[in-house]
Amino acid sequence: MPTPESMPAPGRRADRPVGPLSLDRTNRHARWLADELPYLYCGEYAGFGPLHLLVDGALGYAFQLATPTVDTRPDGEEAVAHALLNMLHALPPDVQWQWFSSSSACIEPALARYQSQIGTDEASARFVDAYVRRWRRAQTEGFFPDDPAINFFPRTRTILVALKSAPLGFARPGLLELIRSVAPQRWQPSLADQAAKSRGGHALHQRVDQFTRVVQDVLAAAQAADWLPMPVDAGALIDFLTAQLFPQRLARPDRAVAASAHGIADPSLEHNELRHAIAALGRIDQVDGAGFRSTGPGGERHHRVVSMLWPPRTVASGLLNDLACLHPDLNLCVSASSVSPAAALMQLKSRALLNSRSTHRFNATEMEARAEALHEVEQRIFAEGERIFELRLQVHIAERSAEGAERAAGLVCRTLEGMEIEAAVERDIGTALLLRGCLPFAVYAETERKLRRRRRLLSRDAADLHPAGGCWTGVVPDPRTTPGSRPAPIVMYANPLGEPLFIDPTKAEKNPHALVIGQSGSGKSFFVHDYLLHLWRLPDVRLFLISIKPDYRKLALLLGRYVEITLDAEVSLNPFGGRPSLEHQARWFAALVLMLHDGKDDAPALAREEEVALQNAALAAAQRNWDATAERPIRETVLEDICVELERSCGPLGRRLALQLHPYRRGPYRRLFNAPRDVGTAERFVFFNLGNILRQPCAALASFCVFSLVDEVMTDVRLRGTPKGLIADEVWALVRNAHAAAILERSLKAYRSLGGFAVPIVQDPQDLDTPSGRVMLVNTATKVILPMDRAGQADLGRYVRLNERELEIVRNLRLVKRRYSEFFVSIDGMKSAKGLLIPDPLRYAIATTDPVDEEHIEHLYAQTGDMFAAVHRFAREAPYGLRQPGHGRGPAAASEPCPQASAR
Repeated sequence: MPTPESMPAPGRRADRPVGPLSLDRTNRHARWLADELPYLYCGEYAGFGPLHLLVDGALGYAFQLATPTVDTRPDGEEAVAHALLNMLHALPPDVQWQWFSSSSACIEPALARYQSQIGTDEASARFVDAYVRRWRRAQTEGFFPDDPAINFFPRTRTILVALKSAPLGFARPGLLELIRSVAPQRWQPSLADQAAKSRGGHALHQRVDQFTRVVQDVLAAAQAADWLPMPVDAGALIDFLTAQLFPQRLARPDRAVAASAHGIADPSLEHNELRHAIAALGRIDQVDGAGFRSTGPGGERHHRVVSMLWPPRTVASGLLNDLACLHPDLNLCVSASSVSPAAALMQLKSRALLNSRSTHRFNATEMEARAEALHEVEQRIFAEGERIFELRLQVHIAERSAEGAERAAGLVCRTLEGMEIEAAVERDIGTALLLRGCLPFAVYAETERKLRRRRRLLSRDAADLHPAGGCWTGVVPDPRTTPGSRPAPIVMYANPLGEPLFIDPTKAEKNPHALVIGQSGSGKSFFVHDYLLHLWRLPDVRLFLISIKPDYRKLALLLGRYVEITLDAEVSLNPFGGRPSLEHQARWFAALVLMLHDGKDDAPALAREEEVALQNAALAAAQRNWDATAERPIRETVLEDICVELERSCGPLGRRLALQLHPYRRGPYRRLFNAPRDVGTAERFVFFNLGNILRQPCAALASFCVFSLVDEVMTDVRLRGTPKGLIADEVWALVRNAHAAAILERSLKAYRSLGGFAVPIVQDPQDLDTPSGRVMLVNTATKVILPMDRAGQADLGRYVRLNERELEIVRNLRLVKRRYSEFFVSIDGMKSAKGLLIPDPLRYAIATTDPVDEEHIEHLYAQTGDMFAAVHRFAREAPYGLRQPGHGRGPAAASEPCPQASAR
């Protein structure tokens, strides 16, 4: 048998043919495993496929489904059960049905998708590396291994449906010719095979046609429920079986398997039995009849199987949906086949006759109850069109140790018992039978008789016992995306099941903007930091962050520039730059009006002659400072130039207006507004802290100037294809002035067509009950809601349209400090979900606002002069803060030296 290092990765093209000749036939484990696998070849029939040819002369067809979202749909479980019912009713009695709901802790394909945008600078690469390492480590030990009470694992969930025909009753050569391979080379039948085909070819074609029609009916029922079935070919089948039998292979990033939805994984498999290629992935050992052990690259796994002994007395849609959360590697399988209506009716009549003849005065009550049950069954069959199915439910668990497998199996049994489902761990039926019950197409009449685990259920009850529903996993990649298209931010969080949740507001139907609603202490700062670090991976992204608190100072020093606007700051927001044009003239006039009125909404309107004087002076000053021939400025126009023009050309009126502008020309506001602007449009990241300036009369003008700067970047035709974003925290404080509110409204409406996006953030839902709030609600297609108190929840329901299931999720959002923060996200035209923000130590160091942590990081920054060196050392020494229980460090540790490092 090949060594682990020489084994080809499942689902990938091998360096050499993989088949019987490449196996060590003396290895009894490899031979035994190959003998138990039913797979031979994968091909197509009359253009339909992929069809799987099986060892017992039967045909199989399999397809995968994305897990339907039910947690945020009011009728989610009912809709899934109805779709399953339609699929089951499409099955004739001779077709076997298998439904696999598989959960795996391996999320390497999702991490590969996230790493496809790793960023263009060193800082971005480090952030991505720290984030991916956190998720990759969690695959083996969970996100919080030191806290078992809240520890959980990342996972991926897969639904696979396998349909198997009855044995066709023909020799393999004729089947091989009929099921043509999709590989370029075709199998050539012999003369004897051709003669066999002529004798029984018509019947064979008829049976295959019948099976393909059944498959198409099942697929049509799935598509009618808006499910998108993806056919499982040889490569995808190998991937699925690898996750089932050898999940340890998936734990190795270098051996991670990416499922192939189209085409055979290895064309050489046309001439080699598929089962031998799968057996080459590793070996299976028998373990005392209590289960089996798989060994291969990455170590070993111990497997246990829990079977349902008797169905519950009552069932409900979605009863088993949460069972997948019990264990990282857990697979639920429902095997079923329908009973012919004639046989079902005959059995009902026989039981009714037997009950009537067995009734006497001592068992009258019991027999009456049985008669009522039989009557109900008849009513559901005749009046509601239900059918009877023989169903087997089992749970397959894989663990690193036999003890761990036993514990996990016991937990599954107890959970099922809590649902009134009698279940037990299989221990005495033999590893071969256990293995057959875990694999697609491994359904045989003889095996089912030996297992004796099938129970008869009506079709609706059978549909309810299918574990199908789950949570939304976010935006899927667009296959039409071309390499030259504008990049979209790939933001990855976790949903409640631990699955990667990909969020991309730019894919919303209406606009790319997102509204974040979070009260104080809701984890809002952490969310914004994390979101911006994700966005920073976009090449050449331009981000402007506006807030009234210094919470984002560390982030600004890491990525770009921190601008704290005060009257004493050495910074200018001069609003009068630019070429002389009517559009700029209107902006300059608006700035002059704000100066004259000090931002007061109730100030008296200017006279017409005053307006004309201000407009003409601003335009004349700009023309004087502009080289029309070279189309470039001679120098930047400032307020002083406009006042000189007023005094020179407008007489007493101009001198009076210039005098009124004195506070901005030579008074306390001169540094901010009467000097060339030193915040350029070339900056990639700028954080404007307006907290201090909002207490001044010039606050409205300062907000106006900041938004004008952002507008320049957004409307720059040279940056049309560059991602550009405006994030406005505590936006209620920025839009109290009518002029600033109008700017925000125009920005939200204009940025969607300029390749930009905006993320306004509000703290109190009542802020949405304002003109600006209503504008934000209408113009943001994505809503992100963080944990809120009861009053906030009550207010939220009046302004944001949520169904009852979504409101229930919002009511139960939690924030666990230094652990995780939950949030709710809804994207118009798509779906909604609950997400979990789980910071890695580096992200925690950047986002923390804890005073003790902040003091320590500032001390480290003062020592090194490099913010990345400071936060990196803090992340290494205090992964989740100095107040983390068991840390044992305090602010005194700040005296230790910190090495220099650079992130940019």
